[in-house]
Amino acid sequence: MNRHSFLLDGGPGTGKTATAVSAFYDWKRKKQIRNGRLIVIGDEPLNESLGLPDELVRRFTSPSDKPLKFLDDLDSYLKKFIETNRTAKGDKHVEVMVFDGASELITAILHEHQQKNPASKDKWAKFDEAKERFIDIMQYLSPHESGAHLIMTARVDQRKRALETKDGKIITPGDPAWMEDFEYVPAAEGWTRKNIGHYFPFVFYMDYGKGVMKLPDGKLKDVVTHDIYLLPSPKLAAWVRNNYEYPWLQKGLPERLTNPDFDTILNLVEKAASGGAADGETEKGGSNE
Repeated sequence: MNRHSFLLDGGPGTGKTATAVSAFYDWKRKKQIRNGRLIVIGDEPLNESLGLPDELVRRFTSPSDKPLKFLDDLDSYLKKFIETNRTAKGDKHVEVMVFDGASELITAILHEHQQKNPASKDKWAKFDEAKERFIDIMQYLSPHESGAHLIMTARVDQRKRALETKDGKIITPGDPAWMEDFEYVPAAEGWTRKNIGHYFPFVFYMDYGKGVMKLPDGKLKDVVTHDIYLLPSPKLAAWVRNNYEYPWLQKGLPERLTNPDFDTILNLVEKAASGGAADGETEKGGSNE
């Protein structure tokens, strides 16, 4: 099976981490289904209800007196991961790497760089470091290099519009022109904001929806669902990328899934890449809406 890289972006609580983690850990049944790892950056709290065993999670933070130490630790960890995973066999081979998340990574680099260099007059130095470190990490985690699926999460942000004076003079530039058709994009600062999408053939947007749940006593209750959008659409305000957009449409694969798991998404990708579902087929675990 081919290994793929995915970027999941969305607001807090929309299901990004849960969907990503489902690639190697069935958090509903509390059962590991693949060899995978979850990388967490900074002090952003992990959803404890997922019940991930400690040995499957690696968090990288810096002591207050050693800004940017987390980057050196992360670099060492990923180098070792690449060296061992290329030749690892059987249960020792890591099949999925989840990086949670890109937005926190860039935020932490910018903040800690400033802490480490408080007197620096080079206002662009922290952005340069964020760019270089992000590129390094993406090279380490490339499925081609690591032999593992990569699933990265990011917060979502509104498109930045240029701030202009009344006579049209631009005070603060907005996002690039290609973003103008979208209201929501992956959240990051500097170079990463404009370029993160180039590293992923699949950028899927997650948001809340509405559904009905049947309770144990048989009663129905209106609930919030977690939806993932798999195809770009003029009706969708968020930016979505799918390299298999044409075969996806030709084979009638769904544009959106509700309360998805990774294997349902992966199955769709494999169908779009090779054989496929019949027109209008609805996948298990999702809706064809």
